[in-house]
Amino acid sequence: MRLPLRPADDVDGVFRPLRIGLLTCAVAVVGLGGAATVVEIAGAVLARGTVVVEGSPKKVQHPTGGVVGRIHVAEGAAVREGDVVLTLDDTMTRANLMVLVRQIDQMEIRQARLTAERNAHASFDLPPALVPRAADNELDDQFAAERRLFESRREARAGQKAQLGERVAQLEQEVTGLMQQKDAKDREIEFVGRELEGARVLWEKSLLPVTKFTAIQRDAARLSGEAGLLVSQAAQARGRIAEIRLQIEQIDQDLRAETMRELSELQAKLAELAEKRIAAEDQLRRVELRAPQAGIVHQLAAHTVGGVVAAGETLMEIVPQDDALVVEARLAAADIDSVRPGQRAWVRFPAFSQDTTPEIEGVVQRVSADVVRDRGGARNSAPAAAPGQDHYIVRVLLPAEIRTPAHRVALLPGMPADVHLGTGDRTILSYLVKPLRDQLATTFRER
Repeated sequence: MRLPLRPADDVDGVFRPLRIGLLTCAVAVVGLGGAATVVEIAGAVLARGTVVVEGSPKKVQHPTGGVVGRIHVAEGAAVREGDVVLTLDDTMTRANLMVLVRQIDQMEIRQARLTAERNAHASFDLPPALVPRAADNELDDQFAAERRLFESRREARAGQKAQLGERVAQLEQEVTGLMQQKDAKDREIEFVGRELEGARVLWEKSLLPVTKFTAIQRDAARLSGEAGLLVSQAAQARGRIAEIRLQIEQIDQDLRAETMRELSELQAKLAELAEKRIAAEDQLRRVELRAPQAGIVHQLAAHTVGGVVAAGETLMEIVPQDDALVVEARLAAADIDSVRPGQRAWVRFPAFSQDTTPEIEGVVQRVSADVVRDRGGARNSAPAAAPGQDHYIVRVLLPAEIRTPAHRVALLPGMPADVHLGTGDRTILSYLVKPLRDQLATTFRER
């Protein structure tokens, strides 16, 4: 026979599970709260990026452009630094250079001819710089033409001088004749003077008529005038001789002045042509486009022999193979205070299976000095989370052994990467409280 339950027993039976449940909850809350204040977990800032080569791909370009003559490489080909990767057609460039060379040759030969004329040399030789090419027919023709011009000008000057010299000889003979006539007049004057003295004595004694005496005086005066005229004519002839001799000297002076003026103009033109020749030779050397560094040919844009290449057009890129691999990641501007050079980072590559590919530890190599804004066109920049969003570029250096053949991760430039930048250990409670603390920091503000 069972006894009936008392009211107190009924109450204990109802509230005992409730008390146990509340006690369990209290223990759990206290335990979890204590754990949240004590247990620390690793903090990290997340960023997305791409794998790039530390040295960056080098572009192969031509400053002036041209026509493709020959393509020496294909997409993906390995090249060494200095290897010829593409050759432009050099027909026009070589023709322009040859025109300049011929002009310079002609002017140097002309310079030698003018120098010989200035120095009154009887001949001139081929300039020493052109002697090695003396067998060149065109060069020989230019030299022969200048030599003929030199001879003709020299003969013309000699003819002028000879003609003027003959005129001087004639005038000198004329002066000689005049002086002989003057001597004869002087003797005649002497005779007439004696006759006049005798006639004067006779006239004073009235033994000679006045008319006779006057005629003798008139002859003496006439002879004296004729002697003076001869002296004047001789002086005029000597003056003409001096003038002609000055003309002879002026021929040489005019030649020197002309040659010096032409030499000055010629040297200025030679300097200008020399600069053009240097530019043309440089352009001829540039028809061979060479690899700026060792690496792999990437994005080959020239495929047609005879195709036109624009000035500054990127014909291909050379991706270096020996440089270290890095990850360029975009970091939100709000997280920049948690990142610094030398900080540890963990990189995961979405292109690989996460089950077989572990995270790779790297080191923050560089943080951009200022925020940048995504322009949406940089090939090797980190992918943007939001177009136009301000961000910092963080470069993470990967281990050198990542590129060794034995490494199971085959990284290639351009692969996407997720970067976890370690910020230190924090308690669970700090993670839970931080959003509330940040919210309270901006509340109850008048403005």
